[in-house]
Amino acid sequence: MVIVDPCDALEIEQAVPAIADHQGPVYMRLLRGKVPLVLDKYDYQFELGKAKLLEDGNDVLIISSGLMTMRALEAAEKLRADNIGVAVLHVPTIKPLDEKAIIEQASKPGRLVVTAENHTAVGGLGEAVAALLMRKGVRCELDSVGLPDAFLLAAPCRPSTIATASPPRRLSKKLSIVCVNRTAMTHWPLSALGGLLMPASRRGILLQILCGLSQNLLDCAPSWHCGFCHLLSQ
Repeated sequence: MVIVDPCDALEIEQAVPAIADHQGPVYMRLLRGKVPLVLDKYDYQFELGKAKLLEDGNDVLIISSGLMTMRALEAAEKLRADNIGVAVLHVPTIKPLDEKAIIEQASKPGRLVVTAENHTAVGGLGEAVAALLMRKGVRCELDSVGLPDAFLLAAPCRPSTIATASPPRRLSKKLSIVCVNRTAMTHWPLSALGGLLMPASRRGILLQILCGLSQNLLDCAPSWHCGFCHLLSQ
């Protein structure tokens, strides 16, 4: 069983012929509403079972799929302004994973690895990546951005709700990031959090990433629904 989670309309257009040529069952998750194009900037070509490095950086690696790749690219841009190098590895095929690409990128020394998915943190991309790295003996610090393991109400994404979105502290709790305090990086600025004062620690770094990932998460077409919108509008 092959599982595909495309990022935008360009990738859907490229993925459909590849799926049609594949011998065996395939599930492709589709996005509804007006979704922006992002992959056209990267001379992107979909390949079944292959991940693609969209951005490179030495400090953080975000492994993302689907619409969360858009948020990962936004996070990378925000953190780059603070001289934090963020790599974004887009993984459109959840099963089978591109093990070679994930291992190659996660093995680079000194990187914080964060998975980001519009899916429950249980049984999704994050756990698949964690299991892969454990099996292959790759040592790295790994955290994840995902939905809680619970039944969530669907809710429309309305641009008018952006102004009432939760602050970063509540977002970090609701998106269930597991933060491990670390004081090695004490001079990273926190401007990506809009001036929010926090200790210079691993938690601060992860919250910067989270802020980038969740920024404008509600800014999508009214017809598009997801569990994230329900969480962020509380």
